[in-house]
Amino acid sequence: MPKPETRPRWSELIMGSPSRYTLFPLIWPVVCGLSFVILAMASLHARPLFPGTELRDLGIAWGMWREGMFLVPRINGMPFAHEPPLLYWIITAGWSLFGVNDVWPRLISPLFGFSGVLMCAALARQLWPGMAKAGGTPGLGIGGVCGAVLMGGLFWPVLSTVWGSLPIAVFFLIVAFWGVVVSWRSGLWSGCVTGGLALGLGMLASGPVLLVYILPVMAMAPLWGRAMIEPQAEPQAEPPAGRWRGWYGQMLAFLGLAVGVVLLWLIPAILQEDALYRAALVQRLFTPVSLPGSGTGWVYALLLAGLMLPWVLWSKTWYALRGIGYSFRDGGFWFCVLWVLPVLGVGLVWPGGDWSSVWTPVMMAIPGLSLMVGFLLFVWSASTATLPGGGASGGLTAGLVSRLFIYGAPLMGLMIALLGVLVIVMPLASNTFDLPWWVGRLWGGWGVIMVLCGLLIAVIMPRVPTLRVLMVAATSVLIIASGYLAAKPLRSELHNMTAAAHRVSSLLEQGIAVAFIGPYEGEFDFLGRLERPLDILERDDPLGAVAWSATNNPGEVISFYPVLPGGLPPQAVFAWWDRHVVFWSGETLTIRPSLVLSQDQL
Repeated sequence: MPKPETRPRWSELIMGSPSRYTLFPLIWPVVCGLSFVILAMASLHARPLFPGTELRDLGIAWGMWREGMFLVPRINGMPFAHEPPLLYWIITAGWSLFGVNDVWPRLISPLFGFSGVLMCAALARQLWPGMAKAGGTPGLGIGGVCGAVLMGGLFWPVLSTVWGSLPIAVFFLIVAFWGVVVSWRSGLWSGCVTGGLALGLGMLASGPVLLVYILPVMAMAPLWGRAMIEPQAEPQAEPPAGRWRGWYGQMLAFLGLAVGVVLLWLIPAILQEDALYRAALVQRLFTPVSLPGSGTGWVYALLLAGLMLPWVLWSKTWYALRGIGYSFRDGGFWFCVLWVLPVLGVGLVWPGGDWSSVWTPVMMAIPGLSLMVGFLLFVWSASTATLPGGGASGGLTAGLVSRLFIYGAPLMGLMIALLGVLVIVMPLASNTFDLPWWVGRLWGGWGVIMVLCGLLIAVIMPRVPTLRVLMVAATSVLIIASGYLAAKPLRSELHNMTAAAHRVSSLLEQGIAVAFIGPYEGEFDFLGRLERPLDILERDDPLGAVAWSATNNPGEVISFYPVLPGGLPPQAVFAWWDRHVVFWSGETLTIRPSLVLSQDQL
């Protein structure tokens, strides 16, 4: 009588055999590095600095550099309490090495994006150390798979080219989580110190919001810590009470070190500035300015799914969900669940707020979600060679959904190729058909890269399952880079403030006074390398504008308008997206003071 097949133990399934070592230990960091180099070069070439956050932050950094005052960020000479200073310190540190330029600041996000992928891989190897080099088939280890999932999602490549402190904060958050796991596994203080310093630096980049994600993981260590699977070992037994006391003592020291890093900056900054700045800074750092309204948890869920493209369209992701039952027996998976869960929880229960605040919590949670998806894909790749029937058990719903994507790779490849064809054809068709005005401005030739990437996925997928993940990730980054290059003419025309900033600089060099109407966010400071702050006029105060014009002759006044006012001619006009940057002479403003009013009051 033949011996019946027995299902392997969970630890055997995810650990594999000690002889099954990865054949490509360096292929994924090399591919990842090249992908980020291409992405950074495409971003530098294809788009100017965006007015708003990018030019504001560069203006603040320029003010720090110009005045030699690095403690408190300032915008147009006034203290700026909206953001902590780490981003500006990194910019000025780079300028001290490479000189003042706009290339170094725009490389900060790609550098931290690439570092975040490497750190995500290191965290995966700590969560699942037995899978670091083993798998069901030769290919990538768990670190390479999780790093590729993070790199290939829609979120991470885009975030890695967008200006701001968020990529820095997310990177340090990943490092802090790494420190938590190292502290748990080893009990040594090295993980605690590294994680505490990283958390403190992350809070200097984005504020105390990082605590929302890391505190549940620290507090719920009994849930995920007991279920941690060591290489060639069963889940850990109940730890002694002394272990828990030592653990929570380490976590208190972890948090104390992070708070200490923040206080090293916060106390001198508060002592230097006035009471108004102190109140604004404390409110910004310790009070949620805006959080999504109650009942928007479903918005979070949709964003998380959308930002995980293309993985949600790949059939293998749905096949991997068939092993979800095994995953909830693993402590590392629970670790990631506790990381992601606060995002949905905040959206479900927190009252008030606006939709724009949805993005930051979602972005903080994407690395944790990528670890979960990478873990499932790695277990799927192992189970195809280990489990009877060639796949993990469970998940009837996931199995039915996966059948809808049975031809996932060819289907996804053809969808990408179709997108490339549209990019090629639509600019040509804009002369014949009534299409939106911006379609004719695209560079359709870059759609060829999208077509080639789509055909590559549809036809030439590697047989090694984990290498398929890497290939999808690399082609995803290439598609995003191609999209940037295709949109270059549109971005350069509508988002470029360089000409207006040079005019401001030229006027000031000639001794002509310049004022700005309304709230000023440093749009001209860096691009024009302004050596002194602009005068700010209150909108809806015509008498104040007339008084300024009388005492500053010659002088010019700058204002933004959605629609260019008629009547008296301006000194200069520059287009910016859907608005106009208008320079008025002081004499014109004296004749028509109503020009300082908002558009709907003219």
